Amino acid sequence: MAAQKAEDNYQRTIVQGVDLASVIGHIDDSALIQKLRSAYQDNVCHVWGVKKGILLNSVWLGIKENDIALAYGYKSIRSSSRILGKVDSPSLALHLWNDESFELVFFLSEPVLWDKAMEDLSNYGYIAGSYKRFSRIGDRYINTIRDDFGSVDEFISSIGGDNAVFNKELSEGTVGITEKQRTDSIGRNPDWTDEEIILALELYFNCGRRQLDSSHKDVIKLSELLNNLSIHSKRKRNKKFRNPNGVATKLGNILSLDPERSGGLPNVSKRDIKVWNEYSTNLEELYARAQKIKNDPIIQGQASDFLKAFDLLEASEGESKINMHNKIERNKTIIRYKKLQVLEKTGKLECEACGFDFQIKYGDVAHGVCECHHIVPLFKLKANTKTTIDDLAILCCNCHQAIHLFDPIISVNKLKTLIGKERKKQMEMLMK
Repeated sequence: MAAQKAEDNYQRTIVQGVDLASVIGHIDDSALIQKLRSAYQDNVCHVWGVKKGILLNSVWLGIKENDIALAYGYKSIRSSSRILGKVDSPSLALHLWNDESFELVFFLSEPVLWDKAMEDLSNYGYIAGSYKRFSRIGDRYINTIRDDFGSVDEFISSIGGDNAVFNKELSEGTVGITEKQRTDSIGRNPDWTDEEIILALELYFNCGRRQLDSSHKDVIKLSELLNNLSIHSKRKRNKKFRNPNGVATKLGNILSLDPERSGGLPNVSKRDIKVWNEYSTNLEELYARAQKIKNDPIIQGQASDFLKAFDLLEASEGESKINMHNKIERNKTIIRYKKLQVLEKTGKLECEACGFDFQIKYGDVAHGVCECHHIVPLFKLKANTKTTIDDLAILCCNCHQAIHLFDPIISVNKLKTLIGKERKKQMEMLMK
């Protein structure tokens, strides 16, 4: 009974949210009221309350504004939210949950749904296995998360999506979330890249240097193109990603930069200004760059018909095996088409040994960054034999350097096994 009541309250006040106007009447702090009105512009307030007692110091005093708070239930982490503020108000608790004892009230950002089993999360060393209440992610685990993901936000984005680290090896019975829940749970879409702004700028000049309506066929066409590009991982996109309204808004941003036109929209980004300054007075270069983006198979995420049977290099008689090996790994064409093949199959470029993904770690600026390793051992290389794309493996620079430290060079699978054993040792140490 109590568990069901807690679940009902979780769904109503955290997931769905409550009317802000009904909450404000129970708050005396004018500064907090102003902050909440600014944060909840749709007038939907996400809240949770805890009781006073032995948890006062660890929960109420320990959680601060902008911390990441986790909601626990059914042996799983249900969701995460940022702390926007808090208030001690028995009357608000009575109003929200018909129980004034939950008077320590936290105001939360719209939650990111996780629904990930505690066992799986603790096995990776990102959450304490003993975690069983509403609280923050501890500093000890924050540091681990930042080391592996670059930021807490990236970690949360990965948890809420189809990240391989958490979905390839999850134990049976783990509850996942639907694609709709995933896209609904992502708050902010990734920033526009130079390539995307260049395509918008091309449309701006082609349409007569004006802002088109979201229903215009060319806006819709560009929206479809941007959604088909592989620049941004799909797990980082919400349902409004580069939709016609977003494209029309970007045209309005560009219009505001045009000294020969009036009007436009504010909130111009530094990238908007950079691209405008670089291309607005050189349309020939703009159109050439835009066409190159449209034709780039890596950005498009599409393979050419000949890729499946693409022969890369042929060893010559008497050529040094080491030189041949290095030639293969340094050949830009080979690397490019190997990336293309992997992107087409998986939608990402992650190290086959350690799972590292440059784009997840460093953002979209690192799209397509990786190295290629020739998986055939040197002693097996023969002259006058051709190497194909399937003979190459995607590795991060660290693993690529490490694999060459072994004599003879070990296989990628062997390196992956060694990394897994070392990672398990480290996780066991963290859990002690």
